[in-house]
Amino acid sequence: MTREDLFLAIGEASESRLARSEWTAVSPSQKTQMEGQNMKKTISFKRVIHNVLVAALIVSMLAVTALAAGGFLIFDNPAQMLSAVFGNETGYDISEGSITHLPEGESDMIIVEPTFERVPADETLVKEELEPLVEAVGQSISWYGYTLTVDAHIYDAATGCGLLTYTLENPDGIKPYEVHSDGEIWFPGGEPVYCSQSANNFIIQEKTTDTSLAIACYYQYNAARGGHLELELSQWAAVNNSDSERILEELVAEVKKNVTAEEAYRVVKDGLDEESFAMALETMTEEEIIEQGYVELACDEFNRLYECNDKIVIDLNAQSELKHVALADGAVTVSAIAMRIDGNALNNTKLDSVRIRYTDGSEYVISEDYTLNYTYASWKEADVLTISFNRIIDVEKIAAVIIDGVEYPA
Repeated sequence: MTREDLFLAIGEASESRLARSEWTAVSPSQKTQMEGQNMKKTISFKRVIHNVLVAALIVSMLAVTALAAGGFLIFDNPAQMLSAVFGNETGYDISEGSITHLPEGESDMIIVEPTFERVPADETLVKEELEPLVEAVGQSISWYGYTLTVDAHIYDAATGCGLLTYTLENPDGIKPYEVHSDGEIWFPGGEPVYCSQSANNFIIQEKTTDTSLAIACYYQYNAARGGHLELELSQWAAVNNSDSERILEELVAEVKKNVTAEEAYRVVKDGLDEESFAMALETMTEEEIIEQGYVELACDEFNRLYECNDKIVIDLNAQSELKHVALADGAVTVSAIAMRIDGNALNNTKLDSVRIRYTDGSEYVISEDYTLNYTYASWKEADVLTISFNRIIDVEKIAAVIIDGVEYPA
C-alpha cells in the first residue's frame, strides 16, 4: 500500500465518490458485517481516523523467491477450473438482494446485499477460447505456519483483467475470515495474502477445508503497480489479530521518543503528492497529520520486524488476448470474461449502469441500481473502468453495450 492509499484509507471520502462505490475497491473493513450466517456489505461515509493503526498495518514490503509445487492442484484441468469459478455451482450463485438504512443517528450508513445471478459456463467457450490461455503456476512459499500455493492463472491483455487460483494452508487452522453472500472472502483482522494488483478474492467452497482455503482471485492489472503480478504472505500471517494493534501502538510510542512533531509532519507531507496533501489539510487537523507521520514511521519498523523474504512473481503475457470486440470507436472493449470502458472517450464519466444486449434480445445486466453481476470493478486510471464478469460470455453474440441508457452497437 502506498502512502496515498493509506491516506485514502483514513481520510474522509465524499458522498459523491461513495455513491458509485459499486465500482470502487472499498476496503472490506468498510463494507461488511456478519449477521448470523448472512453476510452483508456495508458502506460508511464516516471518517475512519481511529482505524489508522489497522489501516497502516496492511502495508507489505516483501521479497524474492518461491518453490515449485506442480500445477493444477485445486482442479484436475483448466476447463474444470474455469467452469467452476465462472459457473453457477459455486454455492453463492443467486441473490434477490436487499437494502437497509440504519436508524436515525446513523443515517450516513447503508447496508446493501446486492442482487446477482451466476449462469452455467459455456463448455464450448471454455474449451476453445479460454482454456488455451490458462497457465499452470505451481509455486509455493511458506512462513509462520502458512503455505501459499498459486495453482493456475489466466490473463486477458485486451481488457487488463485476469484470474488466478491459489490455496492458503495452515495445519493449525486458517485465521478467522468472513464470506459475503456472493462468495467474496475477506479477513477482518487483516489479509494474510497480499496481491500487488487490485483484486477481489472469492472462496472456492467445495475445495476448502478447516486447514486449507481455496481462492479464486479476480484482479485488474495496472502498470503503475508494477509490471508483474506478485503474491506474498503479509505481516498478518505472522502476527496474531489480538496483538497487532498493541504492537504498533508500542512502536508508535517508541517513535515519539526519538522523532519530533515537525519531523512526523514532514513524513506525511513528503510522502504525498501536492494534491493529496492539500486534501489532507482539508480533512485532517495538524495533530492528526502529525499522528499519521508517527504511525507511518512505526509501520516502517513493523515491516522490518515482520517481513517475509519470499514472494511469487507471475509474468503477464501482453500477447494473451482473449477474443474480444471493440465498440464506440474503441472506447469499449469486451472479452469473454471482462470489459474496459473509457468514460472520457464516451463523454461520460458516471458509468452508473452497464448492460450487454445479445443478438437474441436477452440482456446481461452488469451493474444497475443494486444489481452487481461482476466479481471485480474499479477505476484503472482516470475515468477508465475495468470490470471482471461473474460469468463467461460469447462476444460473437453481442448486439450492443448499453451504458447509462446510451446504446453502442457491436
